[in-house]
Amino acid sequence: MQNVTVKVADLLDLLKKNRDRHKEQFELAGQGYWKKVNQTIQKLSDKRNDPKRTPDDISISIKKPVSHLEEYDTAIEMLKMHIGETFELSKEDFQNYAMDKWEWKRDWTTTNSGYWDAAKNKEND
Repeated sequence: MQNVTVKVADLLDLLKKNRDRHKEQFELAGQGYWKKVNQTIQKLSDKRNDPKRTPDDISISIKKPVSHLEEYDTAIEMLKMHIGETFELSKEDFQNYAMDKWEWKRDWTTTNSGYWDAAKNKEND
């Protein structure tokens, strides 16, 4: 099957739920990101005066979480402006909009999962 016709109202509901979940996950990742940044700064500070320190004692590579809310918003606004009760989606569009499987989703989840864990972990607050 190449294309599918869906009810606009049903797809809008799905997109809004997916957007809300994405926003919550992005905000949680932001909390975890800052927690990791602060932990890294503390480690650097602790090592600053250690005469035995080496360049390998700490890593300073912290990838920022990225929001894709604009992609959800664009799809939502397009559907709101669509004339008609149904909308035809390609397989790729269906995976993105209905199944929330965007091309960026795997990398986004991999990057943010460590931040989600850090945000939920009450130790080292």
